[in-house]
Amino acid sequence: MPRWWHHRRRIQPMKNRTLALAALYQSAFLVQQLAKHGHADSQAMRTIIHSLFQLDAPSVLGVYDDLAGLRIGLEQLVIQFEGKQARDMEVVRYVVSLLHLERKLSRLPSHLQAIHDEIAAIIHELDDNDLTSIRVLSQLADIYARHVSNVTPRIMVSGEPVYLQNPDKAGSIRALLLGGIRNAMLWRQLGGTRKQLILGRRKWVESAQSFLDQIASRPDTEA
Repeated sequence: MPRWWHHRRRIQPMKNRTLALAALYQSAFLVQQLAKHGHADSQAMRTIIHSLFQLDAPSVLGVYDDLAGLRIGLEQLVIQFEGKQARDMEVVRYVVSLLHLERKLSRLPSHLQAIHDEIAAIIHELDDNDLTSIRVLSQLADIYARHVSNVTPRIMVSGEPVYLQNPDKAGSIRALLLGGIRNAMLWRQLGGTRKQLILGRRKWVESAQSFLDQIASRPDTEA
């Protein structure tokens, strides 16, 4: 079976799984923000789109370019698993749907190969400063429409019609959903399981918080 993405041998599996799961939650959160408010954090969005183009990353962190770009996803892990704040069930619904859709796609090798090949074709023309341009997001949205939208059950995104019916906003949402699937796949390849999500909440919070502390300790981190 063809693999959509490859990563090199892993170390510190819990930390790597935390990064991939944070990216999945970040994708879901950004979809929600775009659908409801029409905008999303640009650095966080760039990080998710960047992950789509790492077809053979040297490390899990290398998939995301910079740890600070996963801050929102790491914060979401703490919020969703710590229990001190009410869980955002819409974000959870998107995450569960993306995990389910990734499992469906993993059984469709022709779809995975087509997605891989079409992303590789974009890479040949890609400028690193162009990651979140309308052109690139539209190309990724088209890949999602061709190879993912026809896989059931489809992900139903809730939001304001003015944003959902805007072609550029809708394209950005589809690109982020594709990014969510990419990171769901990476999480599973790293040994992530649904049982861990239910029984290992404290570990996820501790791991995510350690990364957030690392980000906060950087001299160039804004207060």
